[in-house]
Amino acid sequence: MKKFHIAMKRLIVTLLLSFSLHLYAQTWKTPFESEGYVVLFDAIRTSENETVLVGHIGDTAWMVKFDEKGEYVSRTYPEYRSTTGFMGVEELDNGNYLALGCTTINSVSHISTAIIDRDLNFVKSTNYAIEDGYGHFEISGCRTMKDSDGTVVASMAIAGGQDSNTGTLWRFDQEGTMIHNRYLGRLFPYYLARFMPYQLKKTFDDQEIVMFCPCRDGFSDMLYFDASFNCLRAYQVKMNNWPLEYWYSDWYYDNGDMLSCAICHYPTDVNYLQLLLCRLTPEGEYVNQCAPVRLGDTCVYTPYYRGMAAVDANTIYVGATCHPEGSADPSYPEMFLINQDLEILGKISLEEVWESFTFVVIETGDGGCIATATARDSKKTVVMKFTRDDFNPMLSVQEVSQDQLQARVFPNPAHDRLNIDISNIPFDEANRIRITDANGRVCIDRFIKGEGNLLTLGIEALAQGVYLYQIYDSEKELLTGRFIKD
Repeated sequence: MKKFHIAMKRLIVTLLLSFSLHLYAQTWKTPFESEGYVVLFDAIRTSENETVLVGHIGDTAWMVKFDEKGEYVSRTYPEYRSTTGFMGVEELDNGNYLALGCTTINSVSHISTAIIDRDLNFVKSTNYAIEDGYGHFEISGCRTMKDSDGTVVASMAIAGGQDSNTGTLWRFDQEGTMIHNRYLGRLFPYYLARFMPYQLKKTFDDQEIVMFCPCRDGFSDMLYFDASFNCLRAYQVKMNNWPLEYWYSDWYYDNGDMLSCAICHYPTDVNYLQLLLCRLTPEGEYVNQCAPVRLGDTCVYTPYYRGMAAVDANTIYVGATCHPEGSADPSYPEMFLINQDLEILGKISLEEVWESFTFVVIETGDGGCIATATARDSKKTVVMKFTRDDFNPMLSVQEVSQDQLQARVFPNPAHDRLNIDISNIPFDEANRIRITDANGRVCIDRFIKGEGNLLTLGIEALAQGVYLYQIYDSEKELLTGRFIKD
């Protein structure tokens, strides 16, 4: 009997925890509009399961803190002297926040830190002049991370002065005091033209700092540093011969691999951009040799700032700014759910935020994500919470005539497995299959990985309805048809 009571207590606790998780795993949306320009640059998940976002409203630094239910506190900081507002943020061990920006004092450029307490009250700020030779500048990019010793490491791209764009690394203590820094342009002169930190984190073994950044047209670099910012090694990454625009990356696999995302021109003779996903080893080599993902009739435009967040192997969120091809409609942000095999599991279009300019995506503690999108005129910013369920296609079964069904697909209707005869399709590493629902939403998009003459797909996660499948390579469509999921 005692064992029964213990088992019942454990069951009740499990149910309560599950209920609590489900309670907070909800969708919400909060708009911010202003007479001046509104931008959010960075976001973190705090130790109290809250989300802190930083940026600026007009010329004033701005910080917003959300709880799990979407309730928030918002503050501006006119006492913080900055020309950029807050561009990076990290939580300190005492619960306060260290925010970073830049300012100009007596015609001299400075890195500017601010300590904000957990109630978002301003505590103090400190300014650090940029050494002679870099002149007047502005921060064009910033990434931060909390190191294992509690200090905050920041990578900032400095634009202006004698160099068009150069990188720096900074370390700050719990009081926001600078411990040491390094100017990367002095180490790597070829980085000066187009440096931008798109990821900054510790390696899988927690021994080194790795920076992932595009530095030259068509190239990106993986740079490894020790705790004193001495460069240990560097790897050059080039995604085949496709002209890259921007990279953003996140999440290490168990063996240290990195999942990365890029925006590229493909084919090179057309004037639109597409989403490019890849998995890289710590040496910058490809695990997955990717082809650009054509998202239906959508052109993908350049995202800014942090556009990717990973929860686990099957829940990775990617944000991009998209535009309907051949349409005069303005661009708008879209969110994609993918897994570690680079399969697109679902998509959400946020068409109410037209001409989207910036994107910040961060995972939450319940398997969802928080994303921000700022309109190009910078008068409107929206903060949104999504759950994984928001990406599932919701369809009803539609009548389909038999002449619409392909004999090469069986069973049809299908329940959990779908077989496609691909014996007449020439094998190519760039071959992909895309499955879209009746509303044109991409439900599956992945490589055909040498399945032989028969391609078998698991479709348990698809809702009931009618779907279109397309098999294509890097140049053309090879096979298309319809099937019913019962």
